[in-house]
Amino acid sequence: MSIVLDDRFICPRYNGHCFADLPATIKWILTGQGSPGLDPALLTAVGPCDTVVLFFIDSFGWRFFERYQDRYPFLSDIGRGGSVNRLTAQFPSTHGGLTPDEVEIPLLLFYF
Repeated sequence: MSIVLDDRFICPRYNGHCFADLPATIKWILTGQGSPGLDPALLTAVGPCDTVVLFFIDSFGWRFFERYQDRYPFLSDIGRGGSVNRLTAQFPSTHGGLTPDEVEIPLLLFYF
């Protein structure tokens, strides 16, 4: 479960439950090398394969998936034919392609 600091902010859950873990996970699925970035408990329906299709819908929170999965065939189909998992975001954003501990923004301090 994520750390909820107040009604508006959920702390990213790194080390297995954050979308920052997706690149390592996809590499692991495709090559079997390294370790999966995501928690192995989230990957029980996933094994080695030749192709990975990742649908990453930015700003489409889990609450919207839960609300609309029975209403829209696309959402219900991916739930039945794939793996749908609740992940947290990361900070700073993914635009630089680095995890937060690699960003090295001067004077950026994290307090939890």
